[in-house]
Amino acid sequence: MIVNKIFSLFLFVSFFQTSCNTHQQTASENSSKNSGQQEAAPKSFSRKYSGITPCADCPGIETTVVFSRNSVFIETLHYLERNVSFSDTGKWSASNKMITVTFPESKRFFLIKSDSTIAMLDADQKEIEGGLAEKYILKRKE
Repeated sequence: MIVNKIFSLFLFVSFFQTSCNTHQQTASENSSKNSGQQEAAPKSFSRKYSGITPCADCPGIETTVVFSRNSVFIETLHYLERNVSFSDTGKWSASNKMITVTFPESKRFFLIKSDSTIAMLDADQKEIEGGLAEKYILKRKE
């Protein structure tokens, strides 16, 4: 069971990184285009976002991320139509509209698009484009 969970997580991370590497615009270019709609993350930033992100071999992944005031980041992934969930924690920091999450062996990046949405970015800090782009936008939850 644990091996299946680890393998599923590996597939998700591999798919996410592979699908993200094909995009052209940087987050800073998008930031310039949409600067009137974006906000900076203050030090007291504490929010929860969620959405259904793509999955290579299931209908989607219910993704929930929490940015706590004490710089703790919590991510929960629940694979739809499966009994598989994962949770991970890291530390987050923000610079202007970019949020960097640091895990022991990797980093993740998010772009604050508006007061109610963030975009998951690829490993090169670029926004995801193409047919699946909207699937990587997470919406704020109260």
